Amino acid sequence: MIRPSPISSRSTMAGTLTRQQKKNVRLVMFLILLACYHNSIRVRSFLLRAALVPPSLSPWRKLYDEGDSSSFLHVTGLTREAFDSLVMIVIPPGHSLRRRRRGRPWSLPPDGMLGLLLCYLGSQMTMKWLCLIFGITPSPCCRIFCCNPRCLRVRRAAGAVALPLPSPRRRRQCAATLTPTPLGGAST
Repeated sequence: MIRPSPISSRSTMAGTLTRQQKKNVRLVMFLILLACYHNSIRVRSFLLRAALVPPSLSPWRKLYDEGDSSSFLHVTGLTREAFDSLVMIVIPPGHSLRRRRRGRPWSLPPDGMLGLLLCYLGSQMTMKWLCLIFGITPSPCCRIFCCNPRCLRVRRAAGAVALPLPSPRRRRQCAATLTPTPLGGAST
């Protein structure tokens, strides 16, 4: 038995489609292209200034000025007192970041820069989400991460910090304080 070549079978198959079927195939292909285009727009990483709230009204500023201590601890990993002390160490009062410079001023004050760095180090958020939280575009965000030598020192130190695990005795004590619950989550 002789088999037809794949080229001739394709042309035969395309020739057997009716006009309505061809129209439906084109419509499906068009919808697939629209879905691909929509997804490519959705995953773009650039942000425009018009899409952001100003840094003075950003969620970070609201948390820093008016947030409760437990939320601040959860976001930054530090208490307010420790955070303020770290700001004074990393960016001391006479530092050039605190003084007015020529040109455009920094988008974030020193506490915002340190908060941005701590949120970046303590979470798995991408730069896009950090920019939305702090009310800045990716350009100053990148500048804060890469160009600030004091922030680089904090980043290097954070990478070198190793948290000690509790001793086996302490782990057994903590495990003894836990109460088991049934699988459904309801207590009996």
